[in-house]
Amino acid sequence: MLKRLLAVLFPAAPSAAGAGDRARGRLDTPRKVTPAKTLAQLEAEIEAELDAEAAATAPETLRRAEILQRLQEATHGDAEAMAALVRSWMLEDRAPKP
Repeated sequence: MLKRLLAVLFPAAPSAAGAGDRARGRLDTPRKVTPAKTLAQLEAEIEAELDAEAAATAPETLRRAEILQRLQEATHGDAEAMAALVRSWMLEDRAPKP
């Protein structure tokens, strides 16, 4: 994240040979001009990345990953029983709640 921020703020300078050739008109490829990002845009990107990282380490996400891992391990032992367990979970979700 810090590398991306630094790359936006301080883009790499073109090599000396490339700059001279461009100045003399030897390179016929036009330079692509990228618009500079505003501070608000950069802050929004950073916030989005931080939110994504926080969501990945949320207790619910970790709990789901643990359940998935246990199901995968148990499936190797008795696939029929695991299929029945998952079906029962799906039926529980459909059942009306009081």
